[in-house]
Amino acid sequence: MAVLLQEKPISENITLISGTHPFGIDVSSILVSSGREVIVFDTLFYPQETVALIQKIKDKQMSVSALVNTHWHIDHTIGNELFGSRIISQVKSGDLMRTELPKQVKSFSGELKGARVKLPTETFVQETHITIGEIAIDLFHLEGHTPDSIVAYIKDSQVLIAGDNVMELPFIAYGDSAKLVSSLKEIEKLNVNQIIQGHGGACEMEKLREDIDYLESIQDRVRKAIVSGISIDDVANLPIEGFLSERRAKNLHPAYKEAIHKENLRKIYKELSESQS
Repeated sequence: MAVLLQEKPISENITLISGTHPFGIDVSSILVSSGREVIVFDTLFYPQETVALIQKIKDKQMSVSALVNTHWHIDHTIGNELFGSRIISQVKSGDLMRTELPKQVKSFSGELKGARVKLPTETFVQETHITIGEIAIDLFHLEGHTPDSIVAYIKDSQVLIAGDNVMELPFIAYGDSAKLVSSLKEIEKLNVNQIIQGHGGACEMEKLREDIDYLESIQDRVRKAIVSGISIDDVANLPIEGFLSERRAKNLHPAYKEAIHKENLRKIYKELSESQS
């Protein structure tokens, strides 16, 4: 496959690299650099793209001092084996990469022939702090998209690297909607001008309120549906336009508008059914 990575400067020291995903959407890797060193946040999905990413770093005569995995999913971690640096993640990531990641690798065996899981070398529980040159980076455990999801807050730049807790459309099939809403509200408290999403490039803080409203409106609608005896299949067919602004909905890739939205409806139905039983 031809490798064509998109590169977008976020600030003087922060660069967003966007690769491709088999669902037709993008996936983010972020470089935070100082001098001749760089910290990489998340690998890309295709090995060829991660190889090209590493070559970009070498072409700038820089070296990778650390790789940070924002969560365990294959499109953010399968390139770990191509890095020789330390690999940092939340403690639950190691367990999930041992038990769940091999299943994802198997399901994408055609695209990822020969790919191997490489586990993090350093983990933390709630928060940790790393530096590169004079740049301080705070890593916080904020679950929601997955149980191990983390964000990276670069206070001096007013930038948040959000992983998949923030993406073009919230996705909670592997996580918990209430916890994601709580995490998004925690992010709202930070002094942030730009949020780098796990998919969808960078956005501003205003988008978080729309994401919260989307999830909370689904919770409210599904709660009423369960009380009324409406089935999960009927709920899964509720159109996204009932929960998201027309402006947002019409610009979404079909993977979000159709598949991911339906999975969100089904997940929240199951969450609320269990809580009411």
